[in-house]
Amino acid sequence: SAAVVRVMRVAPREIASVDGRAMVKVLGTATPARTMAEVLGPPFRDPERREMMQAVVAESAGRRLALIVDDIVDERELVLRPVENAGDVVPGWTVGAALLGTGSIAVVLNVAAIIHEETGPSSIVAIAATDKNTRKMRILVADDSMTSRALESSVLGAAGFEVLTAVDGAAAWRVIDREQLDLVVSDVEMPNLDGFSLTERIRGNARTARLPVILVTSLDSDEQRARGLSAGADAYITKSGFDQDVLLDTVRMLIGAQAARK
Repeated sequence: SAAVVRVMRVAPREIASVDGRAMVKVLGTATPARTMAEVLGPPFRDPERREMMQAVVAESAGRRLALIVDDIVDERELVLRPVENAGDVVPGWTVGAALLGTGSIAVVLNVAAIIHEETGPSSIVAIAATDKNTRKMRILVADDSMTSRALESSVLGAAGFEVLTAVDGAAAWRVIDREQLDLVVSDVEMPNLDGFSLTERIRGNARTARLPVILVTSLDSDEQRARGLSAGADAYITKSGFDQDVLLDTVRMLIGAQAARK
């Protein structure tokens, strides 16, 4: 962990190809990127393309490398033990192994060696190229508050979604009726048509009945939450504890579930 500069999320569209090498911007500087599967080789495989991927940016002797990993789980203190007589079973980039509290054995990698050797072409460039040809998911944000509408639109737009907006529930329904959408994020308290009624109208229409709906509201009572879910909302997020990561994780989960049903 002493070699870790930062951990970050990387969208496939943020990966650029420079002479066949994958590069991402880290704190404004172009940095080589590799997946752990490329580093370790078979039988490991690259992760499936996702809207966002996890990266660990490590540094050694002034050189940096962004390692695309499946997940970031924990930071632990470990007692290293040498690995002897393992042959090809253990990757070459190891400094030893450690026994975890679960009884499992973890192989510990030599980060400095990886950084100084991983300079070749990267297959992650193909992941980025695939993303460029993929249709952007379209999300409607409905909120009569200009501040809330702009904030949510900015967060979703920065994450790579195409965002449409509506100033109230009635305007939102007109957009839903004419556009192909992947998800709706709606306020509850809106003029003309509130979020509960908008959700019920979405669920009552055969074309939109399965469209995921997230209600974002300042109403934090159990009664209001229950009403939102009974109206057919898939998720309920309160503005008082608004967290953009919670919003993005919820959006990705619901869009992924919707895609799996199609």
